[in-house]
Amino acid sequence: MPEPFHAVAPTDQDHERNTLRDTLRVVQEWELSDAHFDFDSSILLPSMSEELAELAVLVRANPDSPLSIFGHADPTGEIGYNKILSGRRALALFGLLTRRVDLWQGLLASPVGLDDWKKDDRAARIMQGHLTGSAPAPGVPTQALSVLMPAYIAKLGVDGKGAPFTVPTSAFLGQGADKDGKAAVQGCGESNPLLAFSQLDTRRFAAPGEKEARDEANAVNRRVTVMLFAKGTVVPPGKWPCPRVREGIGGCRVRFWSDAAARATPTESRRQFPADPTTFQCRFYDRLAVGVRRKPAMRPLVLRLLDEKDEPDAGVAFRLLVEGLTLTGTTDGDGMLRAKVPSTARSAVLVVREQEVPITIAKLPSITRVAGVQIRLRNLGFFAGAIDDRSSLALEDAIETFLLDVKEDGRAVPVTRNAGDRALQALVLREHGS
Repeated sequence: MPEPFHAVAPTDQDHERNTLRDTLRVVQEWELSDAHFDFDSSILLPSMSEELAELAVLVRANPDSPLSIFGHADPTGEIGYNKILSGRRALALFGLLTRRVDLWQGLLASPVGLDDWKKDDRAARIMQGHLTGSAPAPGVPTQALSVLMPAYIAKLGVDGKGAPFTVPTSAFLGQGADKDGKAAVQGCGESNPLLAFSQLDTRRFAAPGEKEARDEANAVNRRVTVMLFAKGTVVPPGKWPCPRVREGIGGCRVRFWSDAAARATPTESRRQFPADPTTFQCRFYDRLAVGVRRKPAMRPLVLRLLDEKDEPDAGVAFRLLVEGLTLTGTTDGDGMLRAKVPSTARSAVLVVREQEVPITIAKLPSITRVAGVQIRLRNLGFFAGAIDDRSSLALEDAIETFLLDVKEDGRAVPVTRNAGDRALQALVLREHGS
């Protein structure tokens, strides 16, 4: 693509001059989807490892290309809170990449809204579970976060070959000159969604009982984006227009398009970036994002296939048709099918032995709900009833069968048929894997 022409004017004054300034140019973009954070939380989950390996490849393929991190929220809730939460998620990633444990300690010490790393030992249970392979059950003391945090960062921050992957602060825009990370990390809040709901969507999702459906549809908007800029790009923090992570939305609004309010208003049809760039309210972010080589964020999909005897269906060739892609592979010795699908995918078709099986891809209900226990037991092959969030004899029988199956492997199990039992929930969650 040819470089654009620059308009200049002659002058008869020796001291006057034209000024040519290179435009900011993004050469690569990487995206971490909402699936790798708990809802309303900035704690990074272990599932982000595969995506991090892809970032390592991009960074190493683009030496001397400085990075900047942008957190994004969905257009639900209070706009100021959304900016702070999206910034905290971006800061958590920044802390991981730079090995800045102090940044995680800051997030721990300053909870905002529901983003509280201390509540129910939330962060400690996630970290200890990843480090030891078994998360402590609710009520069981955890190790100290001062011990867990650096170990978790070290284990999580690796490339696809398991080697440490670190990005020094000097490799980000601003080169670490601003102690609060200006130019290196920021939260865009809800200002730049990839998907804007239609008027019909908005009315439907406002109805009672539609919150989970709305949150699922909005998942594509909750993301953290890393942009790699052209080699050698230098931006002093004082020249960077985005406010700091902890600063309010006012610094963003001065960069909004003049029709930002109209862009935020639902229209007759859904709007999806990049086909329709009017989803972005910030003209500065719009300028950076449009035309960037975008690779869709991918997330792992794991299924277990059982044969007619309820035994693991090992070594079976499969095809997975999802969003125009055809993914192929073979189940492992435990009958596990593992693939990576676009984070925007909501359905797929699994083809095994020439049989087509439709699949719905959605965020699972919390394990603390009856529906969360039901759907995980169904996925594991123990429960065949309706996912209705209600206890029943059929569910109790499924729980009993599940516990007997686990016990046969020589492991201790809770003596209960109650879907609300915390120890049972922890066991189901561990066996299911998520």
